[in-house]
Amino acid sequence: MEIILAIPILIVAFILQTTIVARITLLNGFADLTMLVLIAWSLQEGSQNAWMWAIIGGLVIGFGSAVPWFIFPICYLAIVWMAHFFRSRIWQSPILAMMLLTVAGTFILLGIEYFILRISGINLVFNEILTRTILPGMLLNLLFAFPVYFGMRELSRAIFSNIET
Repeated sequence: MEIILAIPILIVAFILQTTIVARITLLNGFADLTMLVLIAWSLQEGSQNAWMWAIIGGLVIGFGSAVPWFIFPICYLAIVWMAHFFRSRIWQSPILAMMLLTVAGTFILLGIEYFILRISGINLVFNEILTRTILPGMLLNLLFAFPVYFGMRELSRAIFSNIET
């Protein structure tokens, strides 16, 4: 059931990210709605297939991005793994885990993108990327994290309450 829902939810997140959320920028930073959906879903109690969500979401974003396609599935899998670790350790405070994973996920994803672009021969200054892209992107991700988390929580309650009955 989760996998069937993952495809339309992640495609809608991709469409919203590329059309509406992409217009909301702070300096050169932007929010990663798909990453937030993956983190929020991974922190839900009944989610068992968050790994599949990460692969599907990574491929959807990877093929729609100018960055090499394999970066997003790898980063999203690492973020989902961290979310699984947090859910098993900090299970009583999912909002705190969402915030910490959003910060860590933003640094991981944008840091690896910077590293890959640097290897590709694009001359980027790290301090400028940090202050103009990574930190503003992290702030926007933190602003979107609350509504995404609560939306995914309600979705998981609706799905898992129907499965149990």
